[in-house]
Amino acid sequence: MSAGRTHRGSRVLLLLCLAGASCAGLALVAVSLMSFDGALNRMARLVRNPSLLTVDVFAGVILRARVAGIAMLVSAIIGMLFLSRLERCVADILEAYAEFAGDVKKFATGLWREDVTSRSVLLLLIVSAIAVRIAFLFQPMSCDESYTFTRYASKPIYFCMAHYSGANNHLFHTLFVHLSTRLLGSAPWAIACRRFWPEYSLFPLRMQRPGLSGVANRPS
Repeated sequence: MSAGRTHRGSRVLLLLCLAGASCAGLALVAVSLMSFDGALNRMARLVRNPSLLTVDVFAGVILRARVAGIAMLVSAIIGMLFLSRLERCVADILEAYAEFAGDVKKFATGLWREDVTSRSVLLLLIVSAIAVRIAFLFQPMSCDESYTFTRYASKPIYFCMAHYSGANNHLFHTLFVHLSTRLLGSAPWAIACRRFWPEYSLFPLRMQRPGLSGVANRPS
């Protein structure tokens, strides 16, 4: 992907995101201006028991909608002010994605050209690596894992990604733990899944390009 094409794509993507945020923010602010009687009448047309919408519940919904709408509008304005910097960041991300996609394509093409023995050996290595990691899933949790889950990953996503009160909150680790526990529950093996699928999903690429592991090219 050429640099000029990447920058044009990043600008279009950014402008679409900022326009979407502006529209969504305006819509939320408009909804927050609705009166209680108007909301109750509209709700009566949609549900059988509109009495569930109390004044307190309505006030909470209106407050959240207004705060979210204003936050989205402010974010869109800030994004427009720093559009060039954001464009460079998005362009870097797109270039990294294009490079990764190229590596995957090269690996798939090279693997297809290999003989059956080489493909069988690679498959055996992948299965063996997965089996070894599965055995580690059911070991007792460490103190760091327990602290990260109870202090950060078990909280809402906006909290665990924004609350950096300690160095133990490694954001990507916390994000993976948050997602795995939301999907699989809070069992110790579900928390340990973070160590499993991100690493071994890239195992074939590490075989093709050792530098991806961050170890092979490290000076001794």
